[in-house]
Amino acid sequence: MSDAQAEVDKLDSNSSDDSGSQRAEIFERPTGWRRYYYHPVTQVCMLGFVCFMCPGMFNALTGLGGGGQVNSTDQANSSAGVYSTFAFFGFFSGYVKRHIDFVHGD
Repeated sequence: MSDAQAEVDKLDSNSSDDSGSQRAEIFERPTGWRRYYYHPVTQVCMLGFVCFMCPGMFNALTGLGGGGQVNSTDQANSSAGVYSTFAFFGFFSGYVKRHIDFVHGD
């Protein structure tokens, strides 16, 4: 039993018996790679990276064809790659979220 859980048990034993009181839960910190992945700074950095890169990369890939003035094959290929990536991850993201929630018991 962790020190924090022992403190909660100690406080619960000293308090009066109240049927409406709720017991505080102590969660263990994740270990391994999840320790870094679940950290708020990591989450903010990843969100910032995605929000920064998506519009810029989309505009850069869209502009490859020169607005139709040059060979438009590059722009068509990049658009096909971008939209197929959107479709793939959009289709499977619900399954991944559901699977993660099921595994972690949420």
